[in-house]
Amino acid sequence: MTAELEMVYWRIRVFAEQLIAQPVPATVAATLVAVGYVGDTFGYVSDTVASVLLFVGVVGLAYVGSGSLDR
Repeated sequence: MTAELEMVYWRIRVFAEQLIAQPVPATVAATLVAVGYVGDTFGYVSDTVASVLLFVGVVGLAYVGSGSLDR
């Protein structure tokens, strides 16, 4: 159990370090997630557009956090 928790800690740490290493793409992806999450609530965008923005933002964060931009 302790080894599994330690592995989770290191995965989160490496993911966060990758986001910090690429601040512009991480900020763009996080902005897409935020707009997609609250955009339809406040009437900024339609439900469909909000869903697409949220999906693209989450995939973008995963891509940046995985370290694929450093390769």
